[in-house]
Amino acid sequence: MFSYAFSTATTFFHLPVDEEEDKDIQAWSRKYLTWSSSELPTPPSTYPLHPESDSEAVSRAEEERNKTVSAILENDDLYEVLGVEKSKALDKLALRRAYLLRSRACHPDKFSANKTNATLAFQKIAVAYDVLSKPSSKRMYDRRSPYAKYDVFSTRPTGHAEETFRNVVIGIFNDFLDGDLEVIKALLSGFTFPCAYRFFFLIKKLAYRSYQ
Repeated sequence: MFSYAFSTATTFFHLPVDEEEDKDIQAWSRKYLTWSSSELPTPPSTYPLHPESDSEAVSRAEEERNKTVSAILENDDLYEVLGVEKSKALDKLALRRAYLLRSRACHPDKFSANKTNATLAFQKIAVAYDVLSKPSSKRMYDRRSPYAKYDVFSTRPTGHAEETFRNVVIGIFNDFLDGDLEVIKALLSGFTFPCAYRFFFLIKKLAYRSYQ
């Protein structure tokens, strides 16, 4: 079941694209997110005459992902790598949410031309989460001199990033099976609608599979 959980979790990253799932998301959006065009202001100077094409949207999204990868690789501060503020006590759900969002943006399978750098960024995010999510390693990291260079990969074996991701997904799945829906709700609250809906779809698939 856990191997299925990990493999199915790739739908969260569109790996590969689940056509039926995308149709469900689009259908849900049309059903519940509708409004009358008369309710929207349409000043001619506000909206472009030619909407962005699919290829332009894909290109823009890829450019943003590459910027995220570059920013992560250029930074050795684990808090900034993960995109969270430094504090004595980090919220467990906020940390997990930040990890999932960063991982989704940098997952190597989403890149065609920049896969090597994306892999390094994905691994770096996993190290940041692993260090900051454990009180003992977080204390050691916080006590180090701010001028000391931190070697992110020095103590992490090959494959560590995939193992970290697997453990996070399984942890969320276990929360769901335990009936802790408030945890799931809090976790999804930081996602955009398509991302949150896709992750909920993933949890539903995992739950269905576990009872087969």
